[in-house]
Amino acid sequence: MVGYQESRKSFYNIQFRLGILCILIILISSSCSSSGGQDELIVARAGSQQLRKADLERVVPAGLSRKDSLIFVKRYIDNWAKEEILMEQAIFNQKDSEEEISHLVEHYRRSLLKQRYIDAYVKQNLDTLVTSEQLEDYYTANVAHFTLRESIVRLRYVKVSKMAPKLEELIERLDIGEPDDMEWLEEYSLQFSRRHYFQDNKWTALSDIVEQLPITEFKRNLILEEQGVIQFEDRNDLYLLKIVDYAIKDEISPLAFVKDRVMSLILHQRKLAITNKLEEELFQRALKEDKFELYYENNVD
Repeated sequence: MVGYQESRKSFYNIQFRLGILCILIILISSSCSSSGGQDELIVARAGSQQLRKADLERVVPAGLSRKDSLIFVKRYIDNWAKEEILMEQAIFNQKDSEEEISHLVEHYRRSLLKQRYIDAYVKQNLDTLVTSEQLEDYYTANVAHFTLRESIVRLRYVKVSKMAPKLEELIERLDIGEPDDMEWLEEYSLQFSRRHYFQDNKWTALSDIVEQLPITEFKRNLILEEQGVIQFEDRNDLYLLKIVDYAIKDEISPLAFVKDRVMSLILHQRKLAITNKLEEELFQRALKEDKFELYYENNVD
């Protein structure tokens, strides 16, 4: 009996797939200027839902080969059927909870409408200009919240072949870092370096640098304590670093490193202030226009 059921199931699966194959051939063979009758052709049914030929034609990407079109349409129909069958089962199982679902849908609708209105109002009224003084004031007032989670550095860095020319001058100019040195370093690096970083006015995570270096864990811990140009090497290359400044994990972060974060926090506070002001103004207007009445107070003894 089990063998018979398996054979019957296999037979219906074959029938189903042959049916889909026929549909795919019709879809691919038919012209885009199909008649209204062909557009109404039902491609598949899942429970009480129907998938029409016109629905499929809207989702099939243009320019696919015949083979790729067959693959795409077959996958789309399978996914559509699974989703519709799952949804129908979910609806059936939740019949006793329709009131709760309707409440949730209405709650979501109200939240969405309210948020869209608030977002539009905030966008229209938000002052996005944040001055340096405002950044400094917010940072100073909240400095305890800006401790470093990892060590950071300002540095100059270059990786070159051991056979590159003018290595001594490279090391000397990397160490000094005057404007004419930086110009020379840029030109030199364009010709000879495998990798370089000369934005020594910007903070970067130390881990982003040391992961590029051929050094042990012990050296990683000592790198900030070394002076001058720090040198490492592997079989073919030299790695040269000049640390201009650094801050260690758990210290207070420099403002320049958290500038974007501070600015986001300031703008967030402004958005909250605008939203609260809007709600209060609408509430007060409702009171003046007799759109709000409180009945509870009248019933208190």
